[in-house]
Amino acid sequence: MASVPRAPRFGKGSRHGSRKGFHRLVLVLTWAIVGWTHGANAQTVALQCQLGGGAWQPCRMHVQDIGRTWRIEMGKDTVLFRHDGGGTIAMKRRGRGWRLVQTRWIGVPASAQGALCWDSLCALGAVPLD
Repeated sequence: MASVPRAPRFGKGSRHGSRKGFHRLVLVLTWAIVGWTHGANAQTVALQCQLGGGAWQPCRMHVQDIGRTWRIEMGKDTVLFRHDGGGTIAMKRRGRGWRLVQTRWIGVPASAQGALCWDSLCALGAVPLD
């Protein structure tokens, strides 16, 4: 006599799923949706950067949350930034901790626009501010 296939079981002791597995799935999907919508305004901007008074070089600014979190990539170097919304900006370079930085605008002789600087790192171009 042939055996009759049984319907898959769900729940405790099942190979097909459990409440714990379901909750993990809901958590992952929620994180993915919230993370995706939070980063929906993310943008990348090509700029020219200068570090420590050196030569201007191509760089990219990746804005995760405009006015709050961004990073600048110059070659193999990545600098992270975060702004608290109250005027305090912190910067982090590879292998170093977060430190507070001062911002300022400087004139660039070969350009009609100014560069925005965070201590010794300056960015020239269409820096997204708002």
